[in-house]
Amino acid sequence: MQAITLPHTTDARVEFHRVPELPLPGSFTAGKQFARVHVRILCPSYRLNGAPGFHSQDDKQAFQAAAVDLLQTVGLASKVAHYWASDSRDERVHAHPDDLSGTVSVERLNSLLAALPQYASTFTLRGVDI
Repeated sequence: MQAITLPHTTDARVEFHRVPELPLPGSFTAGKQFARVHVRILCPSYRLNGAPGFHSQDDKQAFQAAAVDLLQTVGLASKVAHYWASDSRDERVHAHPDDLSGTVSVERLNSLLAALPQYASTFTLRGVDI
């Protein structure tokens, strides 16, 4: 029997009884930490009159071009359905005018947040949910 003492407590314990060891997937890379994130952005042209939706094709194309450029800049260059993914497909992000959401490594999240100010003419950072 394996027991784990939870941090910040003295008596709370989680025990695993007869749990088989599960193999790690082939795509596992030791040392990488991944997070499901929602990078909330403000795209003024998407909510011009308070309602969602672009009011011109030019605004929509400008957002799409900026979002694709941002994601490709941080290494999410492969288009898979409506996501942009890393070459190994272990990280992917969906671009929407309200948020960029998906699963990314902590390192890529830092790169994404550092690159956002370059796109301030199209959208700006509102917050990050992890």
